[in-house]
Amino acid sequence: MTTRDPHAAAEFIIKSAKPYAQAKANRMYLEEHRKTLKALLMNESTGKTVSDREQYAYSHPKYQELLMEFKNAILEEETLRVQIKGAELTIELHKAETFSNARQDRALR
Repeated sequence: MTTRDPHAAAEFIIKSAKPYAQAKANRMYLEEHRKTLKALLMNESTGKTVSDREQYAYSHPKYQELLMEFKNAILEEETLRVQIKGAELTIELHKAETFSNARQDRALR
């Protein structure tokens, strides 16, 4: 969202609600799934110690793939969050400018 139009900014916020919620849900799911995958991989390991099984889980390609998905989910969520904040700022700036212009108009009368 690169416009300074407050109406476009408000529309962007409304349209971004579901994609933002989906991005956040994806991130939260992956965060929890990471724990499950680690436990499953540790159970799969033939290591003798907890440390051996943990090392196996963390270095497993499935775990590495999940971490990349987690990274991408965070990127998507944070990008949308910052864009929404920017749109909110656009609306606030417009309100401040409108208020300031109205005060100047009254002062000039």
